[in-house]
Amino acid sequence: MTTIQIALPNNQRAAVLRELIMRNGVSEQDLNFNGFRMRLTELKRTPGLNIRTARKEFTTQFGKPSHYNVHYIMNVYKEQAIEVYNKINTK
Repeated sequence: MTTIQIALPNNQRAAVLRELIMRNGVSEQDLNFNGFRMRLTELKRTPGLNIRTARKEFTTQFGKPSHYNVHYIMNVYKEQAIEVYNKINTK
């Protein structure tokens, strides 16, 4: 397995994209900072990125069904994502 190494992020959009590249999935629970959903929306609109979403079902502590979304980039698209990351990772 190849280890991906990319520079540390200089802005929120780059931070979200870096996590998408480095991990197999990211949810709002993983990156709980203000602006996560907005940065994700901006990234989804960026040409060259193929960000997918999977819905995860769970049961709350009170027995109610609920869900959350996990966002990910498939391995075949990670090279393209790294190219985009290098372009948007500015101060």
